[in-house]
Amino acid sequence: MSRPKVAPRVYLAGPEVFLPEAREIGARKVAMCTAAGLTGLFPLDQELDVSGLEKVQQSRAIALANENLMRSADALIANLTPFRGVAADTGTSYE
Repeated sequence: MSRPKVAPRVYLAGPEVFLPEAREIGARKVAMCTAAGLTGLFPLDQELDVSGLEKVQQSRAIALANENLMRSADALIANLTPFRGVAADTGTSYE
């Protein structure tokens, strides 16, 4: 008996998370992954409540959640287009 095929999981990194329409952009990227037989993982799809935390704690909670999501992925696709200047987003570069 063969096991059901599981779609590879792909973490979708990029500065789009900072744009006003970030969730819509993420949904389109996830849909493209689905059409290609992949499971897209967009950082903002996680349920993460950082309200009530100080900025440093918020940043750390977001970083840990994203790192865990990346570790659960089989691959990562990163948008390294220059953002807010002449270089790629530093958070995306870290990812």
